[in-house]
Amino acid sequence: MQPLNARIETTARGRFYKVLFPEHRSWIPADGWYEWIKEPGDEKIAAVLHKLEKPHILFFAG
Repeated sequence: MQPLNARIETTARGRFYKVLFPEHRSWIPADGWYEWIKEPGDEKIAAVLHKLEKPHILFFAG
């Protein structure tokens, strides 16, 4: 499965998602998250995985 990168600014207007707004919401369980970081002086952007120290589940709003 390919990851999906949806921005809140455009998601509500997109043809795939607009039928889901504003009535449908969800909680997305996760054990970590990615952050895109650009190192100073480097042109590349790297995805860095952040995880909690203890094996807990966190939730994101969807």
